[in-house]
Amino acid sequence: MSQPPKNASKRLDFIYVEGSGDIVEALTKWINQEDVLTETSRTFSGQVFDFCKKNNLNTLAISAFNQTKKVTFDGFAAKSKPKKMLSGGMGYHLSQVLYGLYLLMVGIRYRPKYFHVTNGATHWFMLAPLKLFGIRIFAQFHNTFWPKGYPPQGFSQKALLKLDAWFLKHIAAGAICCSPEIQRQIEEITNGRSCPVWVFKAQFNKSNFDKPLPPPAHNQKPFTVVFAGRIERNKGVFDLLDIAEKLRDENVIFHICGGGPALEDLQEACKNRSLEHSVRIHGRLNRPELLAVYTQGHAVIVPTRSDFCEGLPMVAIEAVLLGRPVITSSLSNALDVLGSAIVEAQPENIESYVQAIRKLAANKPFYDAARAACAPLSAQFLDGKQGLAAVLDDTL
Repeated sequence: MSQPPKNASKRLDFIYVEGSGDIVEALTKWINQEDVLTETSRTFSGQVFDFCKKNNLNTLAISAFNQTKKVTFDGFAAKSKPKKMLSGGMGYHLSQVLYGLYLLMVGIRYRPKYFHVTNGATHWFMLAPLKLFGIRIFAQFHNTFWPKGYPPQGFSQKALLKLDAWFLKHIAAGAICCSPEIQRQIEEITNGRSCPVWVFKAQFNKSNFDKPLPPPAHNQKPFTVVFAGRIERNKGVFDLLDIAEKLRDENVIFHICGGGPALEDLQEACKNRSLEHSVRIHGRLNRPELLAVYTQGHAVIVPTRSDFCEGLPMVAIEAVLLGRPVITSSLSNALDVLGSAIVEAQPENIESYVQAIRKLAANKPFYDAARAACAPLSAQFLDGKQGLAAVLDDTL
């Protein structure tokens, strides 16, 4: 199990590049099947490894995790190469170019048959020279190019979009997306002349959702709304305080779960606004603890803001698998996939979110209909037929 990949110094079959996650830990957990035991969702990297194992592909996985390390197993290797992040707008672009040069060197050294890169790792045009070596380059998208309804306005953003379009039309062998909105944006920037595009569905471990506990009875008070995700301003967590303030006297309570850079600011703002009785901030929770909070909830809220390029939030899918309606706007890009289980609010409109919660809390037939829509939507996220590993098979 600790052997290096076969032909490690020669041509590889498959190179997979992620963002800043710990790919070494991910591969180790996958080898030991710990990702199946400890996660409710199937990790994207784990599905890539499943695909590579099934097709006997000699594989190297790379990420920009902030600690340099590596691991090798039979047929697999993973390494983290930290990305030097320079300050300022130009510094960001230079960081992307430098990391792109590193990926180019890796690609030229190993000359894999397939080179899969997730968006954000580098600027796409940096990978173009790899095509000269007969390498098939695939772009994996977990985020949109721009928040839905808020296309880029700046010169540099528009220039990069033109380069992205050129890459997708002339260089990439294929693009793989986690939501229909990403596919639409690819078609838009390429005028419908892109490389082949596939859309996959996130996958979850079926054992965790065989018999989900139903939410509390509709008439049980308080009406409980759960948020789970990173605590960042562009995720809309501070909007939750505004929503909670408007509902302060209406027997509605919010549970906010997750860690992130804005957690302390959120806790301080909650205290300053005397919202502790209606907003419970739990911080980062282990999976069993998070599921315990979910069971208390009548509904889940995803208040994504217009400065975040959401792909499709996993928490929205998880809520549906647990039989909880989702309150969100078009910015989450979940309506295409989960439409009938969603109570739609208008983007960044506090009053719209307030009205959505009021309607769910006051109208039992409306709430029951949204709940009933969850079960028929669940199979696509559990059976693997439209998962990332299955879509990768199609790319062969």
